[in-house]
Amino acid sequence: VLVNSIMFLPSWAVTSKIAIQGALIREEREYLGDPGVVVTNRQTREDTLKTARIGVVYTPLRYIDLTLSYEKGDRRSNQFLNDYDYESWFGSLRLRF
Repeated sequence: VLVNSIMFLPSWAVTSKIAIQGALIREEREYLGDPGVVVTNRQTREDTLKTARIGVVYTPLRYIDLTLSYEKGDRRSNQFLNDYDYESWFGSLRLRF
């Protein structure tokens, strides 16, 4: 798989305990490999993925991080039935020691 991508990953420390993070990502994937199972004249699969993410990190103590983020994305492909859109929420708790 040949991947070309560009990302923009901003972060802003609103206070010493709260940070806002974001991401804008665009990827183009070209599937160059040949599985060698079936010989076909199909064109090479090419996908374009776009992702946007926003998140908040809360650090009540130096060794604890609480994160909540929302992500929305889509994939477009030149192959039939490989397109999709998605939305997801993610939460985590990280303890450092």
